[in-house]
Amino acid sequence: MSEIKENYYHIYVLLKDRIRFESQLINKQISFYSDENQMKLRYYLLEKDKVEIDKILIENEIIANYETNEIIDYRDNIKIQKVYIYIVIVIILLILIIDYIK
Repeated sequence: MSEIKENYYHIYVLLKDRIRFESQLINKQISFYSDENQMKLRYYLLEKDKVEIDKILIENEIIANYETNEIIDYRDNIKIQKVYIYIVIVIILLILIIDYIK
């Protein structure tokens, strides 16, 4: 059992990055096993492939975590903030137009 722990490690990847990550693993012929847990996936990977996997993560901008802490994609939060800003701007413009018409 300790031999397995020494040869393998695991990372967590967001569900939205699954297809990109797995296709890159398959293209590079890296063996893996995954299991699903809510909105994230845990991948079991060989320790010898760690450098290649790090390259895949960086080149494809895939957010991964080596710990069990929650993974947050801040790029998604920025997109949501932009939508809120646009909505506020539209509301302010509508108020100004209505006030100008009166």
